[in-house]
Order: sequence, then structure tokens, then C-alpha cells
Amino acid sequence: GSQKRALVLTLAMLAAAILVAAAAWARPQIAPYLPVVLALLAAAELGRQGMRLYRFQPPGRLYPDTPMLAFLRSRPGPFRVTGEGAVLFPNSNVFAGLEDIRTHDPVERKDYVDFLDRAAGYPPLEYFKHIGDFNAPALDLLNVRYLAGDPGWEAPGQKWKTVYEGADGIVFENSQALPRVFDARRIPAGARAMQDRAAVTKYRES
Repeated sequence: GSQKRALVLTLAMLAAAILVAAAAWARPQIAPYLPVVLALLAAAELGRQGMRLYRFQPPGRLYPDTPMLAFLRSRPGPFRVTGEGAVLFPNSNVFAGLEDIRTHDPVERKDYVDFLDRAAGYPPLEYFKHIGDFNAPALDLLNVRYLAGDPGWEAPGQKWKTVYEGADGIVFENSQALPRVFDARRIPAGARAMQDRAAVTKYRES
């Protein structure tokens, strides 16, 4: 329907331009105004056609805040998140003030995407890439503490516990997520529960 309306508008403006040109040819005294009238007709059509695609809106409506995003921001950091589906589209986390391990960028780092693909299934050639295995140990090492999904989505594994559920989405917390900085001896799967022998103090990011 929108395409048909756009075509009708284009044909109407084209007909108007032909009529104006015919009038200018029949009455030479108005011919000097022909370029101005044609420019106004073109501006009117382009403006109307453009408004179908690009509407003027408040910037806050581009990535509106939601209760789920507010909940995630309220959690003590540092931590990283990931998501399933479009509830938290890759890179939109920037506007929400969250750190996502996924990417959606034509200049993303190939070595990182290849690592994530090998570790958790992240097909590099897909336009909207999805994590294949949310229970992959690599997500624990990447400090992924929260997983966001569409409302009603079931937890992908036992380590994911529901901490938020609302009309805008569901959030699971990873009970096995490692801190941002940890003792290297905790990397092996059997040593995850061991205590670090090194203490991290005054940690901050800038």
C-alpha cells in the first residue's frame, strides 16, 4: 500500500510539472518562473517521500529505555551481557550503557569473531549473528553475567537463573561467570570454584 501511494504521488507531481511546463510554453510571460515552480514541486514531492522513510523524532525514541535495561544497569559491575533475538540487538547496548560480547559492525575484529565462533558458535558470515551455545565456558571467562531474551524464553541451561521477567524481556544470571579479573589458575573447568590467590583492589575502568 505504501508503495502504491508513493507511486500515485510521483505521478501526480509529474502531471503537475507537465501542466506547468505546458502553461509556460503557451504563455511566454510566465516562462521565467518555470524553474522556480518546478523546484517547488520537486521539493514538495521529495519532502513527502522522504518523510515516509525518515521522520523527525526525539532522539530518545531511537533506543528507548525499558524496565529491563534499567534493571541491568542497576546491577553491580563490572559485568558483560549477551542476548538472544532482537530484544537487545548487538551494538544497541552502547545506548543502554551496557557491555555486550556480541558485535554488529562491518569493521569488527576478525580474530575476536573467529574466537567467539570457535568457542560458542558465532557464525561470522551471518548479518545478525546469534550465539550458538550459551553454556559455553568461554562466556564465563568473558564475564558474561546476564543473558537477555524475549519474554517467555526458557533458560538455556542450569547455570542460568531468572532474575528479571517482564513484558519487555527476560534476564538470566550466570552463576558461573568469572569476575573481570581473576587468577589464571581458575581457568580450568575443575578449578572454577577455587579462590584466587591474588587480590584485586581499587579496580576501575576508564
